[in-house]
Amino acid sequence: MVRLSGTAIDDSAGFSMKGRNFLDVCLPCERAFYAEVTKATVQQPCGVQLTRIITLKFGQRYQYNALFFPLADRNGVPRYIVGMAKLSVEDMYDEMNHSNQMFSEISEFSYIDIGNGVPPMPALMPGPKLD
Repeated sequence: MVRLSGTAIDDSAGFSMKGRNFLDVCLPCERAFYAEVTKATVQQPCGVQLTRIITLKFGQRYQYNALFFPLADRNGVPRYIVGMAKLSVEDMYDEMNHSNQMFSEISEFSYIDIGNGVPPMPALMPGPKLD
């Protein structure tokens, strides 16, 4: 469940993400990948770094960089994920909504060891064509 989301992320999604299941706002062809990565991030606490290249209907290409880390609850159990994302052109968030996306490709992906090792690489890397 998304508890807090920045206005630029909400603007690019076209709706407020707060209170929604993160996987429900992922593109259908990428849900299994993000479910696997999310589960691995909290089961074997580690960070995630990824870069996506998103191509829009009229050929514009944007680089989306994201960094995520697990966050523990008051009992020390990793239950949350906190993250940051940066788009290559900050003033173009309004063009980035899902209806304008044609292709998405993860160009870089890695887990970050924060003291617990890293899980195996995801088996379900999404393909470049979006549904």
